[in-house]
Amino acid sequence: MNLVDLLVYLCLNVGVVERLACLTLTLKVGLVERIVCPTLTLKVGLLERIVCPALTLKVGLVERIVCPTLTLKVGMVERIVCPTFTLKVGLLERIVCPTLTLKVGLLERIVCPTLTLKVGLLERIVCPTLTLKVGLLERIVCPTLTLKVGLLERIVCPTLTLKVGLLERIVCPTLTLKVGLLERIVCPTLTLKVGLLERIVCPTLTLKVGLLERIVCPTLTLKVGLLERIVCPTLTLKVGLLERIVCPTLTLKVGLLERIVCPTLTLKVGLLERIVCPTLTLKVGLLERIVCPTLTLKVGLLERIVCPTLTLKVGLLERIVCPTLTLKVGLLERIVCPTLTLKVGLLERIVCPALTLKVGLLERIVCPTLTLKVELVERIACLTLTLKMSEEEEYDSDMDYSDNDCGYADYYNVADDCDVEIVDPSKMDVEYFVFECLTVEEVERLLNESVESLSNSVQVIYYSKAFNLLSH
Repeated sequence: MNLVDLLVYLCLNVGVVERLACLTLTLKVGLVERIVCPTLTLKVGLLERIVCPALTLKVGLVERIVCPTLTLKVGMVERIVCPTFTLKVGLLERIVCPTLTLKVGLLERIVCPTLTLKVGLLERIVCPTLTLKVGLLERIVCPTLTLKVGLLERIVCPTLTLKVGLLERIVCPTLTLKVGLLERIVCPTLTLKVGLLERIVCPTLTLKVGLLERIVCPTLTLKVGLLERIVCPTLTLKVGLLERIVCPTLTLKVGLLERIVCPTLTLKVGLLERIVCPTLTLKVGLLERIVCPTLTLKVGLLERIVCPTLTLKVGLLERIVCPTLTLKVGLLERIVCPTLTLKVGLLERIVCPALTLKVGLLERIVCPTLTLKVELVERIACLTLTLKMSEEEEYDSDMDYSDNDCGYADYYNVADDCDVEIVDPSKMDVEYFVFECLTVEEVERLLNESVESLSNSVQVIYYSKAFNLLSH
């Protein structure tokens, strides 16, 4: 019986932290992790140690692996040596093999007949079908892949599309490399994730090793005390206070922030994230972003997103474009709209034909056609926008709202130097309509007309500075 057949009968039990037992794999985790199996023996003292006929991994303070076809030695970090694969990690990582040579000085360097990666301060890759050069960040050029990374990162190729914020992610048909503060590699037969942590994924085995550690195989049941619980004939992962995953076919990527990609995925991430989608594409910037045809994302105190078709772009923060999107942002933002375009530069920019935005302690917005631009502070423009003040913030008839300190407009986070024209609401309610999407002439004409034509409970506020920003 080969490894694939044996993995089909995998059993996993977890005590205080982790314990694995199966026909082909036995993992015992005392303070952290220990694995023993016919084809694989992993022993983790303070961290991890693996020994098996085909693979020997020893992890002292970090990790060490030795096997007939693979030898990994991790001193302060990692070192791998094998007939077909040699990885040596000094301060970080070094790999050398007949078909692949990776050398990592301060970060990473790879050289092989079909792939050459050299990482000075960051990373550089050169190969017949792939050329990646990373100066301060990353640059990739190849017949099927073109990546140019200035201060951020962007990859475009027939078989690969990578968009990288402050971290880095690479995905391609035969190789998925994720390199940022951590590092991730995925390929049809092997997924290796190496950085401050370590993660390995392959068709018959998914091993993730670092300060945490995760293992996935064709049929795996993993229970991890306070941290992880995995059950699947195809895969069910539950991660205590943090993560819970259920899907028939799963690709799990775990770093400081990373989440999952699979054809049919149900992810629940305790106080942070909950994801449900049949087809999911995950892009991670400073936090995490997801793109899929049918996606339900719930992000505890921060974000909740539901949309069947979503396109997310993450620059310094976030950019979201989707025809049907429902976004809820805990104490800060709640967005519901069938057609939403969200662009977040330094803060946020939102454009949608039908949007309902609620911004907790700061803003509450409801409008059928809204254009929201948020610079260092927040400026809002929309054809029909309703802002409601709290009763404690009632209009002060003794206050001069016409000068350049913006007066009451400070409540709406308008810059101190903005121009605000206010129709005296002394006989009105505390509801306000803002007409920012209109042209300057249209707004001026509107302000000159009878306010009663709008409503006796409406105050028209005109932020010309905000409008000028939006007009660009």
